[in-house]
Amino acid sequence: VVDGREISMYDVPKKQWTGPLPPSYKTASLAISPDGKTLYRIGDSIEVWDLENNHLRKKYVDGFISDGALSKDGKTLIYGQGGFRSHLYALDLKTYQKRLIATLSNTDLQYIDYNQDAGLIIMMYLDRTFRNGYWRVRTVDAKTGRSNGWIGNDQTTGRVSISADGKLFAFGTQDNAV
Repeated sequence: VVDGREISMYDVPKKQWTGPLPPSYKTASLAISPDGKTLYRIGDSIEVWDLENNHLRKKYVDGFISDGALSKDGKTLIYGQGGFRSHLYALDLKTYQKRLIATLSNTDLQYIDYNQDAGLIIMMYLDRTFRNGYWRVRTVDAKTGRSNGWIGNDQTTGRVSISADGKLFAFGTQDNAV
């Protein structure tokens, strides 16, 4: 639960709130490791939190980060940086080495999701090749960085999600369709 800039967690088995973690400038997204022991706060940086002791393990700064998605195995964080030219990166969470996946011109990246098994990234972005811009959804191959083109319509907006098997994508539109 994000309240302003603080983050609190709810422990379901214990039926109690934990935290809050200290405030951060901006939280774009959150991810919890598969073992439930680590929280990744993604925003003005990538913060790695030890949830058992509520302390900051590492802060990785790489400019403003639009959004991020954790791999199923918890070893890689896919993140994006928006602006007039968006960049997608894979961050190895053991070594904190980043790898550029793709650079996309005329795009303002907003949201991403990642399916490790399918090797696909789905992203929602503002296409700036048009004067007022259009919201688009695009898939990108996580290994090659090749884009599979955009999908959706000009009214696409909001979060995007990819199914566990990589066969379905979901995103909302301004005309209330999903």
